[in-house]
Amino acid sequence: MNQVVHAQAVLPAAPDRVFALLADPTGWPAWSGHDKGEVVADAPAGSAGGARGVGAVRAFTVGRYRSVEEVVAFELPAHFAYTLRSGLPVRGYRADVRLEAVAGGTAITWHSEFRPAVPGTGGLLRRRLQRFVETMLSGLAAHLAPAAERV
Repeated sequence: MNQVVHAQAVLPAAPDRVFALLADPTGWPAWSGHDKGEVVADAPAGSAGGARGVGAVRAFTVGRYRSVEEVVAFELPAHFAYTLRSGLPVRGYRADVRLEAVAGGTAITWHSEFRPAVPGTGGLLRRRLQRFVETMLSGLAAHLAPAAERV
């Protein structure tokens, strides 16, 4: 059975700026809760989005855990998606991040679906991932807030 993680927020920046942050894994630690983000392999030449676009492989580290993902959609400035290659006990993990310009910034919707690799663990994984995605969106909003608001 597919598990679903779904979170939304309004961010105080234009969609192209938000998209640029999503596309650059090296900058994720500044807002996401990850300790490290890196490009493991550039996308093939001619891919949508260039070197960090469709086909790029990225890795993220949180504590002793490392996840590896592949970019599968790069439609600036509205849609960014990735699939998980390794790092969590799940199968078929895909996240679609959609951005839409709204008054005051960008509405972001982060939608993920997966199947647990270990029967009976889906609910626990879903709850943990839900909290993690919500924390990332809060961190992204804080990161994008004007400097005067961060004081």
